[in-house]
Amino acid sequence: MITPFEIDHITLQVSNLEKTKSHLESIFDFKFLPHPCSGKMLAVESENVHLFIQESEFPKSFLSKQHISFEIKDVNDIKKKLEKMNIEYKIGTFSSFRYKNYHWVEWRDHDGIRLECVQKI
Repeated sequence: MITPFEIDHITLQVSNLEKTKSHLESIFDFKFLPHPCSGKMLAVESENVHLFIQESEFPKSFLSKQHISFEIKDVNDIKKKLEKMNIEYKIGTFSSFRYKNYHWVEWRDHDGIRLECVQKI
């Protein structure tokens, strides 16, 4: 049996690479690099996070089922930033895990992808 200790990376499918890049840049301290194998994909990274975003022609009904969550220090900082940008969001607390419960704030991007930031409790 394999026991993973963290998710290394994921790839989000998006309808418009530049629009998604712009949205992520406006909120997070990420760097964006061209993927060496595809012109329709970007590597997204910070010191502790890396993922890929890939432009695709999936229907919005598929794209909106995606969800990504980032751990942060303080959800209140994200709420203030989202309010300043007039982005609607939801907040809550998740306490059903055994090891890693959190307060959360979430919103949807232009594709309807659910973006979430969590603060451990």
